[in-house]
Amino acid sequence: MQELRSRIPPVPQREQQRRGRLGAVTRFQELFVNYYIDTHANCDVNGKIHHIVYVDESFEDWAAEKEGIFVGKSYAGQAISLEVDPAICEHALVLKTRNFEIAAPNNHPEGAEVVPKLIEDFFLLLHFRESYFVCFNRTLRQLHLYLRPFVEEEYRNPQFEWVRIIRLWVNDNFPAIAPYEVASGDVEGYTYLYGTLRATVQQHAATEYETVVWNYYIDTTSQHNELF
Repeated sequence: MQELRSRIPPVPQREQQRRGRLGAVTRFQELFVNYYIDTHANCDVNGKIHHIVYVDESFEDWAAEKEGIFVGKSYAGQAISLEVDPAICEHALVLKTRNFEIAAPNNHPEGAEVVPKLIEDFFLLLHFRESYFVCFNRTLRQLHLYLRPFVEEEYRNPQFEWVRIIRLWVNDNFPAIAPYEVASGDVEGYTYLYGTLRATVQQHAATEYETVVWNYYIDTTSQHNELF
């Protein structure tokens, strides 16, 4: 038997990869996404949604993110549908239930209006350029929609770097404030941090994309007195 096996030529690497892809598709078919239209996924206990997207037009190559998309622990355990719904927002993914209703947080008061949870185009480009953003952009084209101009510009000509604004903020504010003072948890210190950081962005942002990204994180993280 060993002699017979030795006569069998090894399977070429490309063929091994092809068989592996077919096996993955068979096992996780529901998680594979070609368009963000009625996309089924589950939100895990950490508030992350995991799925796999096709990243080529022939729907053969795919990509996924190990950490998934964080939407918040308030959605943990829910069966989610990620969709582009122009009636709600033309430039974002919308969290919906499997019944196509807007997904509500687990602790949402019964009968109260549900505010849609959006994952916007700039965020997808920033964190998932080679994966989820590719599928999102394909879905827009399928629905005859377009990226917002400032997102399209960054997509075609990448310029954003976190360190650029950080260096400018340091130049603008040192030695008036030290990093360890900001990180101490003092509310006034954080207020000073966000105010000066926002001022640096307003003064020095090179693109609209840079402004939108920084303002998003300043607004979001300032609610928790932490940056990033």
